[in-house]
Amino acid sequence: QIGVQMLSELAVPVVFEGKAIGVINLETEVLDAYSENDQQLVETLAEHVASAYSKIQYDERLNALHSFSLELGVTKSENEIIETTFRIMREVLQLPNASIQILKDNALVTVGVDLPEFQAMVFPIDGKGVTVRVAREARTIRLGDVRLDPDFVKGTTDSRSELAVPIMVEDRVLGVLNVESEELDAYSSDDERMMEVLAQNVASALSRVHAAEEKVELERQVLVEQVRVEQELGELKTQFISTATHELRTPVTSILGY
Repeated sequence: QIGVQMLSELAVPVVFEGKAIGVINLETEVLDAYSENDQQLVETLAEHVASAYSKIQYDERLNALHSFSLELGVTKSENEIIETTFRIMREVLQLPNASIQILKDNALVTVGVDLPEFQAMVFPIDGKGVTVRVAREARTIRLGDVRLDPDFVKGTTDSRSELAVPIMVEDRVLGVLNVESEELDAYSSDDERMMEVLAQNVASALSRVHAAEEKVELERQVLVEQVRVEQELGELKTQFISTATHELRTPVTSILGY
């Protein structure tokens, strides 16, 4: 109130993933009004507020992710999957500086990237790199400070944090989703869970598209084989008719000659 002098104040931060997202503040006209017990109660309240905030944020992002991920279910090519995945990472998860790497011939091939220095780069599976380790070990890696990890491969950007998630079908690694940030401790456990959910959807889409491509290729091979067999049969038929005609004409020629 205007003109009222506050003599005591108790302010407690609401902390989520190590960062303050708000403050619970109490003030009163009474001198020395708040005790240590009051502080503990407000700190407990702040923890509950942070927990509720985390759940609301998580649920909202998860619902949005599920809605957008339906688009992955109707993609018809690997390129469509890559484009849709990037859009989800930017618009839904709000995670820029991303890259998608596909495992081919014992190497991670960068097929999509926000970071230009990694465009079309190939990382041998037995070499160095955080994403390479993720593919080898088939597990998510979240780094709050990449400078502390000996496997980190520095590009032209001054990355400080990294989150890399394997794209897997059962126990088989298909590739890796990766994001980097110039901020320390940029990624939360919620970011990690969201990326893992997205990776599952990407894996399902890739598996479906690859299966469809393999089916088309198998049908093409069968058709090619059918054409080859028909050509061979045609050649044999022609050869048979030619031989039979020759054999039939030979006796007549002999008789006329006699």
